[in-house]
Amino acid sequence: MRTVRVTAKTVEAAVEDGIKQLGISREEAIVHVVEQPSGGLFGLIHKKPAVVDVSAVDEPEADDHREAPKR
Repeated sequence: MRTVRVTAKTVEAAVEDGIKQLGISREEAIVHVVEQPSGGLFGLIHKKPAVVDVSAVDEPEADDHREAPKR
């Protein structure tokens, strides 16, 4: 499983950036919100961005050396 941790102003922006970095679609992504963004005091002090982990499950490799069916 490949995972990237992304920080952005919103959760949606962080997820979009993460799926672009991994080269996957939204449907293939597993998203874990680590931290929700906050506006801070009066919207100026102590602002926190959104932090998310976006994961892509690695596909099992195709077994090209399969045995022929037994008759």
